[in-house]
Amino acid sequence: MPGAQQNPPLQSVNGVFFIYKPYFKFSYYLYLVKTSNQLIMRIFLTFIYLVLFTTGLFAQTNPSLAGVWKLSEFKDGNGELINVHPVFYKFFDNTDSFTNLSLRDTGLTFAHKGKYSLDVHNNTYTETVVKLNQSNTQAVTAVNTLKITFNEDKSSFTIEGTIQSVNGQFALYEVWTKLD
Repeated sequence: MPGAQQNPPLQSVNGVFFIYKPYFKFSYYLYLVKTSNQLIMRIFLTFIYLVLFTTGLFAQTNPSLAGVWKLSEFKDGNGELINVHPVFYKFFDNTDSFTNLSLRDTGLTFAHKGKYSLDVHNNTYTETVVKLNQSNTQAVTAVNTLKITFNEDKSSFTIEGTIQSVNGQFALYEVWTKLD
């Protein structure tokens, strides 16, 4: 048909297809399609990269603990649940370190620091205390493995078990609520 626009010729160079289109006295090649083997390989490598990236990202941190938590409840020696004023805090960072803080008349001070690990499959939380504040009269440098339970939206957790203290071992039951 006269006056109808013709499709530019499809050309192949080394298995890569191009559309050749002349513009004024110049011409250029427009990349159209790679061969199917190259396209499949690119998709496969992209998928592998995404799997490795997301696996590495989530393996590096414990996102359910990172942040600042406040002690909201604990059980006393009689097993009664006691509400706590907001004076005890626990800070978890992304390098598996923790710091227990307490609010005193002189300000916010650390009670003890250390490393932690979380095994959500076995519901265990291990806290290794490595540094103590001199004013902390109960804590000792020790490794304590406790049972941990998260609420449904992971805005609070409960730890319970037996921990080491200056006076030997004692039963611990604490409920911590996330602040941030």
